[in-house]
Amino acid sequence: FEGYTDEWGEIAGGGGGSAMETDNFTGDGSTTAFTLSSSVASEDNLLVFIEGVFQNKGDYAASGTTLTFDAAPANTRKIVVFHIISSINGASMVQDSFTGNGSTTAYTLSSLPNNENNTFVYIDGVYQHKDTYSTSGTTLTFSTAPANSAAIEVMMFMQTAINVPASNSVTTSTIAAVSYTHLRAHETR
Repeated sequence: FEGYTDEWGEIAGGGGGSAMETDNFTGDGSTTAFTLSSSVASEDNLLVFIEGVFQNKGDYAASGTTLTFDAAPANTRKIVVFHIISSINGASMVQDSFTGNGSTTAYTLSSLPNNENNTFVYIDGVYQHKDTYSTSGTTLTFSTAPANSAAIEVMMFMQTAINVPASNSVTTSTIAAVSYTHLRAHETR
């Protein structure tokens, strides 16, 4: 687990293998390419911020461990890159892009978010609070139509479905001996 005080860092007591890596950089006004901690499978697995402002996928490219911005971040600008790594099974994030026209409030998402809390919505790189939009099925509806030519980006965390074993498919041979023995001990009491 990570948190922010005066910089991003691990929260004491957070544990386990992380499904997300964080890379921190500082712009110098001329560097456009930055080296990430691990190779990127898809740009959809990145959340990039400069001075806390979300960066649209169209403003950078990722290849291997290299993140390249179209324009060099300004001198002293803090860059934070969240990389959802491959230890998540299934589709970890889905990204949808739309363009506002000043009148449309409803947009059709490519996947069902299941819950509004699984969405992050940005208009021209600015995070939108959950009270400015709602979701119903695959429809995202803004309370006010995004401006003409506004870049709308929706990031959705996806949940991996866990299958339930078929009836009578779990046998004592597929259960760890210690667990089965422990269970049997409780049955005899």
